Amino acid sequence: MEIGGPATADAGTGGAAHYAVLSADERQTLRATLVSAHPDTIPELIGGETVGEMVASLETAKAAYQRAIERTRAAMPVAAGGGGRPVSVDVTKLSPLAKISVGLKG
Repeated sequence: MEIGGPATADAGTGGAAHYAVLSADERQTLRATLVSAHPDTIPELIGGETVGEMVASLETAKAAYQRAIERTRAAMPVAAGGGGRPVSVDVTKLSPLAKISVGLKG
């Protein structure tokens, strides 16, 4: 056995150089691992047939996640002023029915 030969390239890769395509179970396990390790991605965009393809798909999934976050933040309404503060009502200018209504609400 020579040092630095073809066998060395496969060491620890499970023969990925010869058998680059993962089995369905291996893909599912790797995908679940990548999804849990990278919560800043869209999980449905992580995929591929090989380890390299799945790792490369992380960039696309992260970019799509960031775009979704930016769009959501841009679409969120911003309160104009300090909403929720009580508004004082000049009851002297209200009708008797409106005065009763204000009294019941208070």
